[in-house]
Amino acid sequence: MTLMDFWKQYNIRHALLTIKQAWDEVKPSTLNACWYALWPECVNDFNGFPAVTQQMKDIVDLAHTVGGEGFSDMTEEDVAELIDSHGAEPSVEEIIQMNEDDQAGDDADEDDDTETRPVFTIMKLRNLLREADNLTELFTDQDPIQERSIKFKRVVDEGLIPTRKL
Repeated sequence: MTLMDFWKQYNIRHALLTIKQAWDEVKPSTLNACWYALWPECVNDFNGFPAVTQQMKDIVDLAHTVGGEGFSDMTEEDVAELIDSHGAEPSVEEIIQMNEDDQAGDDADEDDDTETRPVFTIMKLRNLLREADNLTELFTDQDPIQERSIKFKRVVDEGLIPTRKL
C-alpha cells in the first residue's frame, strides 16, 4: 500500500478512532498535572508516592516463610538494596560481561539445534505485516462494537511493535 493509497482510504472514522485511542492512553495523573498549573483548587494535592515500608515488611515476612539459605535471614535493608540496584544503569564492564554471557549461552544453544530454522526474509516480513494490517482493518470495519474493535487493533499493533522495528 502506498502512502497515497493510505490517505485515500483514511476517513473521518479512522481519524476519530485514532483520537479515541490516543485519548484512552492519557492518564489521570497527566491531566491533574496539567490542570494544577491553571486551576490548583480543582486538583487533588499530590503528596508524593506512598511509603513502601509495609510492602517491604510483607516481602521480608514472605521470605522468612519460605525459609532456606538467603531467605530466612533477609532484612528490609536487603530488599531496599535489591530495589536500588535495579534503578542504577549498568557500567560498561557489566554490559560487556552480560553480552559475553549471552553469546556463550547462544553458542551452547546452537550446538543443541539439530533442526533447521525457516528463513525469515524481508519480503516475508513485509507480507506478514501487510496481512496483519488487513486483518485489523477488516475487523475494525466489520465489528459493530467500536470500542472492541479499537481494543483489538491496539493489542495487535502493540504486539507487532518489535516486528515492525526489524
